[in-house]
Amino acid sequence: MLREIKPDDIKSKSQFIRELLRFVACEGVGIRDEYGHADYQSSRGEIMLVDAIAGYFEAHTEIPDKVLGINWFKDVPAYLVDAFIEFRTDPKHEELRKCYRAEVKCDIPDLLDICGGFAHGHVTRDLTRLMPLLAGRGSWLRSELESYFNGEMTVIDHAWRRFIRQCYRPGLIQRIKVEDHRGNAGIFGRTTLRSWAGMGRVMFTFARSDKTPDLSMLDQIVGFVETEGVDAEAKLAAIEAVLMTRRSLKHEPDTHQVTFVADDGDLHGFRSGINYGSTPYAEAVAMINDVVDNWNPSKFIEDRNVSLGVKGATS
Repeated sequence: MLREIKPDDIKSKSQFIRELLRFVACEGVGIRDEYGHADYQSSRGEIMLVDAIAGYFEAHTEIPDKVLGINWFKDVPAYLVDAFIEFRTDPKHEELRKCYRAEVKCDIPDLLDICGGFAHGHVTRDLTRLMPLLAGRGSWLRSELESYFNGEMTVIDHAWRRFIRQCYRPGLIQRIKVEDHRGNAGIFGRTTLRSWAGMGRVMFTFARSDKTPDLSMLDQIVGFVETEGVDAEAKLAAIEAVLMTRRSLKHEPDTHQVTFVADDGDLHGFRSGINYGSTPYAEAVAMINDVVDNWNPSKFIEDRNVSLGVKGATS
């Protein structure tokens, strides 16, 4: 029978490795979870990854067993990120990747990349639950891991809160609540914003294609339109040339999109947040800021082609 190490005894890499291997051997049985349950219920692929983490710490002798004057576990978030980069890319872990894919039906994620979607959330949740339990370091290590793994999501949330303050609260949500249609859409900068209201919720989707309108002739066109003696028909033709580039952008398929959901009774947006996104965080932030920077509520108009899960024409 494996000897249980008391949390206060776990102060080094070697002791942490023993706890990781103890978890692998007992598969969570006899390890109390964060809710006080007698046995830790592991998720699919979790034991496999914990075994790989133990092997990573054993193989990487450059990771010190102890650091004088420093809590060794302070660096665990960074060590785990490095370990998962190796699991995902190093040829020696090809068998691990194949076994994990067969069991979980998805690839081992990058712990920092929210584009991992379900896989990212699944693994980071498990790590933030289990690592503090095995390390005997409780809530502070859990908080450190959450902050480290969810850094990109935090930046996206900051951009979303800016949209809440500058667009949502100053009249947008009040307008949506009283409208007799469900869908709205508009283009702000290079980004399309769509909303759909129903069942007490409002979904906001920020989307854009990789195509950009060709406005290289814009200065010349503006100069032509403002020239004295140009008849109205010629001016309209010049304006139409600009609008054509805009229309082509509207109908391009979305390359990137991110969706947020809000409670239609929450006029301040406190109960709102990200619902779905598979877009790199920098692109997601850029789209949200694009809408805020170019916001004009009069351009956000009814679009009956917008529905739950269906993109609008925004034409």
